[in-house]
Order: sequence, then structure tokens, then C-alpha cells
Amino acid sequence: MIHSELLKRGTWLLHRFVSATGLVALLATSASADTEIAWLDGGQGKLLRTQGGAVIELETGIARATGLAVDAECGLHYMSGATLFRKDLGTGTRTTVTTLPSVLTRDVAADDVTFISTQRSIEKITFVPVARSTTPFSTINAPRAVAIAPALGKVYWVDSGNYVGTAFSLNAIRRMNLNGSSVESLVSTTAARALAIDENSGVMFWAENTSPVAIKKALLNGSGVSTLASSGFTYVSHLSFGGGFLYALDVDGILKKIHPTTGATTTVRTGIQVGAGLAVLPDEDGDAAFDCNEECPSDPLKTVGGICGCGTPDVDSDGDTFLDCTEDCDSDPLKNVAGACGCGVADTDTDADGTFDCTDLCITDQFKTSPGVCGCNVPDTDVDSDGTLDCLDLCILDSGKTAPGVCGCGIPDVDGDSDGTLSCVDQCDSDPAKVSDGVCGCGIPDTDSDGDGSPDCVEQCDSDVGKIAPGACGCGTPDDDTDGDGTLDCVEECDSDAGKTLPGMCGCGISDADTDGDGSIDCVDQCDADAGKIVPGICGCGVNDVDTDGDGSLDCQEQCPADPLKTAPGQCGCGQFEVRDGATTRCSNDPPVASVVPDPPAATPQSGCATAVTLPPFANIGGKVSYNVVVMKGKRRVLSVTGVRRRATKLRLPRSGRYAVRYQAVLTKGRQVVRRTKFSDSTAVELSSDQCRRR
Repeated sequence: MIHSELLKRGTWLLHRFVSATGLVALLATSASADTEIAWLDGGQGKLLRTQGGAVIELETGIARATGLAVDAECGLHYMSGATLFRKDLGTGTRTTVTTLPSVLTRDVAADDVTFISTQRSIEKITFVPVARSTTPFSTINAPRAVAIAPALGKVYWVDSGNYVGTAFSLNAIRRMNLNGSSVESLVSTTAARALAIDENSGVMFWAENTSPVAIKKALLNGSGVSTLASSGFTYVSHLSFGGGFLYALDVDGILKKIHPTTGATTTVRTGIQVGAGLAVLPDEDGDAAFDCNEECPSDPLKTVGGICGCGTPDVDSDGDTFLDCTEDCDSDPLKNVAGACGCGVADTDTDADGTFDCTDLCITDQFKTSPGVCGCNVPDTDVDSDGTLDCLDLCILDSGKTAPGVCGCGIPDVDGDSDGTLSCVDQCDSDPAKVSDGVCGCGIPDTDSDGDGSPDCVEQCDSDVGKIAPGACGCGTPDDDTDGDGTLDCVEECDSDAGKTLPGMCGCGISDADTDGDGSIDCVDQCDADAGKIVPGICGCGVNDVDTDGDGSLDCQEQCPADPLKTAPGQCGCGQFEVRDGATTRCSNDPPVASVVPDPPAATPQSGCATAVTLPPFANIGGKVSYNVVVMKGKRRVLSVTGVRRRATKLRLPRSGRYAVRYQAVLTKGRQVVRRTKFSDSTAVELSSDQCRRR
């Protein structure tokens, strides 16, 4: 269980393992560390650390500081009087862990559990349940420095023994199990104070503060004691191991780095007033991530194990989506396991014969895995069973021959007609007069009776020197095409007309074309360039026989085709009305309405509910005049007549009463309305009851 979880729960158990008379103890740490260092300066009451060459104050105002250790979760444990504090390097928070009885504390060692050496005991801080017990051991006297070897499951301490006369009765380095059992004395010392462990190398270090002061080391079982360094020290109060080096804090305020094998010493820092504790912050691989915060404390390239684990990069060298650590072929993008052929060689069977190409000497021959006698893709067979394999036999189907000879395989070299030419090369092996078929074949002479270069046996017109076959026109008649139209003269009627083979409607030499596309060919169309006409008509070709204004005169015959009232401009021009007033003519854009309706209509009652309406004459301006007549009784229309001619019109009214008669004149020319007048003022008509009788 990690410290961060335990601090949140607040469940600590202080367990006193042993009781004895003790002296001042020395800091110890079991974690591997790099060169970032933390220390307690008792003179200043501060907890400090290095960071990138600078010194950072972590805590100030610490009273009676004693001992410093870093735990498995990057927490710095130190004593202030009888109180154990924990400083979290990640969050920067300080937590009070526990308070011991009023005893003199000496040193602190921390991992998943924390050990504190006091004046007369070693205290063990564990977690869950909350409890504190004391178990004295008579074999432990006065522990000073304390250190943990977590992998070994041991806690080590310097035991200075009881003071008798002028000296301590026992001075030794001792160890026991983490549960307080199996106490052992490993090395007898004279004036040992500080203690540190390098569990990776299986070595422990301590300081003999005699004259001269010596740094000694031994194996973790106490054997192989030797002196590592013995000069340049005044009184070593604390030791800590990390980052491959041993660090020593001298009473004169000097911090030194010691090579664990050669003993070479280098001064790291000076000016520490009172060294009260020392710890190397654990970053074994130097990747700026504390070992307690990463899964890979020895791998500078990784902080978490990832897929491949610490020490092995999660890379895919061949880009095949399989990490190198999970595949056999990290340089082969096409394979992730070696397979039968190994990495870099595809496990393919090109010829599908069940043998991979890497072990098949004939990868494109599904019937062979080795070349044999004939080589790949050639079977080692003897088809004709003549004892010679087909690949070496030039006549694989002829058991009597292994080479073609003159006649080739399967053909004997004989001369059937005894003409000196073998039958296999004599096309007429039964005709001694010929060795080849010639044109006419064996037994037939190649005679050319008409001397045209074609033997009689291959031509049908052997008496016509101009032809060897009848062709389309027959022997004796040339297959000529005089006009070059693709039709022979002997089969066409217009052999001098390249455009025609038959006379058609227009005869040879005249095209049956329809130039204007009107369905009438040019030779019978009098207007062959006018698609709208085939004869000139009244207006001639190219001019339509139309009457645009509908006045009965074709456009081509009049000068005012858009004026239905005129065919010639006259005095006023097209589109202008010419109104005659006696001997005077005047021009106007509108018909003269006043002359159309000069007077109101005359309405005369008639017998039988009828009235006669006499309409006035229309001015002489040309065109046709009609009238729309409306009869009103009050505000109600009782009768409407449209299109009456200019004459007296009888209107039959439904009953007696007083009526008003109105009319409108309409002037038309052909089908076009030229002018409409407004309805005239009404003319009153009154019918009596004796005039209006129902029928």
C-alpha cells in the first residue's frame, strides 16, 4: 500500500519493536537515487533540496530536526522533536504522520513502512488497524542510524550498546526481519554512526568516526569488510546512497560524493550549518521522473512499462502495427512471426504445391520442388518410352527417333517417287516430275493459256488476258467504274454520273436534291431555296404571300402592311387616319369618334312592348361599324343587344314603363377592332300599358 493512500485514510500504527539504551542515530535510505539531494539543516531549521543546480527550500521553522528519508511514494519523512512529518514532493503538502512518546529520536528510514530509531528503541510505523504496541528486545541496546533493505526484507541499524565507564559496551551493525524477528549482529565496530545500503549491489556502508575517520563497507550479510575512504573527513553524521554514488554529510557542513568502488571523493556542497538528515532523491535513470512516480526507474526512455515493459522501447521499427517486443520480425513489415521461412522471407507458396518458396527450388512449378534432370517447369517424363527423357528427346512422341533428322519427328526419311527428294520435303512424292505442288498441285501442269501470268488451273477466264475471274461483269467485260462512284458500269444506268447509279426523278447528271428541305426536290421545285414555297405565287420566291394586317391585300402588294385601314400612305402616311371634312382632309392617330356618332339615337315607341331605335350614320373613314345597345330601367339592365348593324332596330321590352336607351359604336377593319366609343348618353323611352301587352 502506498503512503498517499495511507495518509488519506489516517490509519497509522506505531509499533515499538525493541527497547534499549541508545545514542544519536544516522539517516539511512534503501532506495536507489540520482544526484538530486535533500537535507535537513538543523542550524537553520530548514528542509532543503537541490533542483537543477539550485537550492530549494521545502520547509522552514523545523525545531529539533532529526533524520530524513524518502519513501516509495516520493515523500520525505523527517522528525521534528517527537513528531514524524511527511513532505510530499509531488504536491508540496506536509502531513503530520504520528507523534511518538517524549523520547529522543535519532534517525528515520522509509519505504512502504517507516522505521525510527530513538534513544532506546526502533519504532516501526505500519498501517491499518490504528494501534500502537511496544515489544522490547533485550538484545537491542542503543540504536542510532537505521536503514531498510525492502527486497531482502530486513532492517539494519547501528547499535552503540550501553555506556560503561568511558566507553560503550557494544558497538555493532545489526539487522532483523521487518517484523522484528531474527535479530543478528553482523559487524563489530568502534565508533560507527552513519549507515547506508545499496541493495542493488548487496553492499552496506558506515562511518567509523575514529581517528582518522574512515568510510567502510561490507556485504549485506556482514562479510567482506573493507575501508572505502579514510581521508578528508572530520566527523561523518549522515550517509545516503543513490545514483550509483555514496553521499556523506560531515559535521563541518560539507557534503561529499564518494565512488562506491574506488573511494574517490568529490565535494558537492558546503555551508550546511548543522546536518540533521540526508536523502538522495530517487531518479536512478536520470529522466527527471522520481523512481517512486514511475514504473521504469532504471529506464531513462520510459516512465511506464507500456506494452513492452521497462528497458524495452514500445517501437514498431518496420511499421507493421506490431511492436518490436511482440513480434519475431521487427525489421520485416510483412511478418510478425518468423514462420517457416524466417524473417525477411515471405511464407508464400507461389505454385500452391504445399511447399513454401523458401524451401522449394521450383517456386513456379507445382509439380516439382527441385529441378531434377529437366529443370523447373519441365517434367522429368519419357512420353514415347524410348529411354530418353522428353527434355533431352527432340522427338518425344516418336519412339524411333530422338532427333528430327531431315523429315522431322514421326516422319521417316524415305523417297516415295524416287526423284531424289525425300517424301517429307517432296510435296509431290507420287509425281516424279514435280517436287512441289506449284499452283495447280501434283499431277496437274502449271499452264497459262492466255499468258496473263495466272495458270489455267486457278483462273476462270483463261481466254481473257485482262481477267482471271468473271467478277461482277463476267469474262470478256471489264469491271470498270468510269465515274468512280463505287458501282461498276455494267450494273449502273448512270456510269458517267458519280452522284447517281439510277436516273431517279431528275435523270442522270441532275441531282435529286431538296436544297430547301421542303420535301420537294429542286428539279420540280420552282423555289428550291425557299422552304416555304415550291411556286413563286403572287409575291415570288423568298417572299411569303401573307396579309399581316388582315385588310385583304397581301403585304407584297401594299405599302402599309401593318395598317388594316390603308394599303398606301396617302397624305397622312401609314398608321394615320385621314378625315375628310368637306374639301379639307386632316390627319389623326385616332378614328374621329364625333363623326362616328354625331347625334344621340332616336327611340320611338312601337306597339306590342317594343321600341324602334334609330342609330346615326358613321363617318366615311373606311371599315365596318356595329353597335352595342343597352336598355336600362332605373339602375337595372333589362336588355342588351350586341353587334347590331347601322339601321333602325326594334327592341321588345318586357312591360310598360320608362326606359333609358344607350349605345356604343365599334369600328372594325377586317378582323381587327380599330376603335370603340364610350357608351352614349341615354335616350328616354316611355311605354304605356296599352302599348305593352303580354302574349
